[in-house]
Formats: sequence, C-alpha cells, structure tokens
Amino acid sequence: MIFNIVFLSVATVWTFAFAHKFRQLRAHHGSPRLLVMCAAVFFPAVATWLAVPATQQVINRVTGWPNVSILLVASHFTAISASWLTLGLFVRHSADMAWKWARWVIAAYALDIVAMAVLFSLSNVPVERVHNDFAVTYVPHQLTVFAFYMVYLLPAAAGTLILAYWCLTWAKMDDYAQFPRLRRRLRLLGLAGASLNVYMVLMVVNVIAVRFDLYDSGPQIKALALTVPTVSALSLFSAAVGTSSLRAWLSRWRDFFTLRYLHRALRPVSPGSVMVINRQRLDPYHRVRRIVIELNDWRLILKPLFDPAVYGAADRWGRESGLTGERLTAAVEAAQLRAALRAWQRGERSLESAEAHPDDEQILDASSIEAEVDWWLRVARAYKRATERSSLSGGVIRPHRPVPLSSGEEGGG
Repeated sequence: MIFNIVFLSVATVWTFAFAHKFRQLRAHHGSPRLLVMCAAVFFPAVATWLAVPATQQVINRVTGWPNVSILLVASHFTAISASWLTLGLFVRHSADMAWKWARWVIAAYALDIVAMAVLFSLSNVPVERVHNDFAVTYVPHQLTVFAFYMVYLLPAAAGTLILAYWCLTWAKMDDYAQFPRLRRRLRLLGLAGASLNVYMVLMVVNVIAVRFDLYDSGPQIKALALTVPTVSALSLFSAAVGTSSLRAWLSRWRDFFTLRYLHRALRPVSPGSVMVINRQRLDPYHRVRRIVIELNDWRLILKPLFDPAVYGAADRWGRESGLTGERLTAAVEAAQLRAALRAWQRGERSLESAEAHPDDEQILDASSIEAEVDWWLRVARAYKRATERSSLSGGVIRPHRPVPLSSGEEGGG
C-alpha cells in the first residue's frame, strides 16, 4: 500500500511538470530545448506510473505476459538517463552542438534497451513479482536475469552520475555568473541526477548481493525507493517549471481556493453563467480569471438590491473598528453582497432606496485583472469571516437590519 501511495504521489508531480512544459511547447513548438525538457519530464512521469505495484499487476494481466511490467519500467528508467543527459547538453551548448552529442547518447541507450529486451525474453520468469521481489526471486537462479539488471542499472547509474557532475561543475563556472536562474536550474538538475544515481547504485549493490547470497539489503532499498526518487522528482520539477513560475502557479491556486467560497455563495444568482473550459480545468490562471468575471457579473445583478442602510451601518462599524482604505471598502462590500443575496433568495429584485456609492467605480473599473483579483480576494475573506461569525451567533441578515461587522471579521481582508 505504501508503495502505491508514494509512487502515485511522485507520478503526479512528474505529470504536472510535463503538463506545464507541454503547454509551453505548444506555444513555442520550434524550440529544441523545450522539446528535450518535455522528454526529460515525460519519461519519469511514465516510469513512476508504471512503477506503481497496482499498475504493474494490471499490465501483466492485460498483456498475459508475467512480469513484462518490469521490462517496461527498466526501459523507461533507461530513457530517463538518456533524456537527462541530452537535457544537460542542451543547457550547456548551442542546439546544433548539443544535437551532435545527443545523437550518440540516444543511440547508445536505445541499444541498451534492445539488449535488456533480448535478455528478458531469454529468461524464464513465469511467476508474477513486482519491484525488488522480482530480483530476489529470479536473480539468484538465472544468469540472464542478473545480466538484465546489470545492463539496466549500470548505464543508468553512469548517465545520472555524468549528469550530476556536468551540471554541478557548470554551475560553478564564471560564464554563468550573470545568469543566476540558469545556475540555479543547473544545481537542481545536478541534484536530481545525484539523488537518482544514489538509488541506482544501491540497486546495483542489492542485485549483486542477492546474486551471490551475501546479505539481504531489500529493506534498505525499499526505504530508499520511498525517498530518493521523490527528491529527484521535486528537484527536476523545480528546474523544469522554474522556482518563480512554480511560486506564481501555487499562489494562483491559493487565490482560486480563497475566491471559491464567495463564488459558491453567489452562484445561485446565475448558475448558468458558470463556465470552465475542460482542457483548462487544471489551469489556475484560467479558473481565477473565470471566477473574477462571474463575480463581477453577479455583483451587477445584485447591485439593485444594495441597501444604503446596510452600507451606512457596515461603514460605521468598520470605522469604529479601525478599518481604513481597501480593508474598510472590502468589508462594506461583503456586507452589501450578503444582504443583497438574502434579498435575492427571498425573491426581491430591486429596492426603491438602492443607490450607487463612490466605491462602485473602483470595483467595476479595475485597472487590470491582477487588481480585480486582489480586490475580490479582500472581499472573499471579509465575506467568509462575516458569514462564519453570523453562523456562530445565529444572526440573520436582512436588507434593512444589517449585521454589524467587527474588526476580527474584516481583519483577513
């Protein structure tokens, strides 16, 4: 069970990295470096999905070939070494120079995969085994299985070691002094290669120990299988996405979950206007942009229900609580939206006493999408805090009898 959870988690990280780079590749399809970077995250993604024990069992049963999943995992780990070495060449050299060396790297590792397939087909492995259990079961008794592991692990270990040496050495060179981001990515790529190299080397030690009945290092290898690939995944993920892009991406998801509370609360105003493009469902920038658009639309629908009494009471209590500027405006807006939504749910569509306020121009005519997001984040926080406080106190919002907002309710806005 633990192997399923860990490998699924690592596979998810790789898959997000590939989706991010593939989006960039579609926009810049002529970039060889982006193509190589996509390959460098694609093969780890597939390899870790295949390494999930549950996935291996499904593959073996569907194909009717016991343990063929072991060959698939080994082939993709070999492809990882080839793609990472190629990526290192493209980071350091021009595209033309990198391709000259990369062709030899790809050819060598392609031959290595062919050799693994030949050795695997010559082996007699009728009983299904996954992960280290396959080596423990068949390596001691079949030379072809032992050779399969050596052909698989030694070139992969050599490739990751070379990558780590290249990247960590290049990162120290003076010609990268004025490119701190590239230097940081080289270090991350070197760390990914070094950590995966540790895993490969210890796998080699384990297979040799099993072959010659020296000792059983299986528990140690299993423990490393839960940690080392994770470090490699996070390192290359950070190098592929870029730390600044990663922070922005995570920040936008945080904005999405903050806005979603207010979005769900106001959704009954016009549920049919909610729209998410399927292929951009996992794009936080698209999701936040759609939420802001819909919140602005719903606010316009609710605006005829904005009550001056609610505005005045909320503004007075906010000032008495020490709120000023945008914090005060957001708190007042949250109170207006809550009261207007309750009136809408009772069937009202306008108030004779409704009137505009100067703050409307600030809200409806934001200078940029970022300014609108920032504004609605303040309102969403104030709305959630006020709603939670009202729920605890049993308060009911009525258009002409607003619930006062205390300083603690808008403090997060």
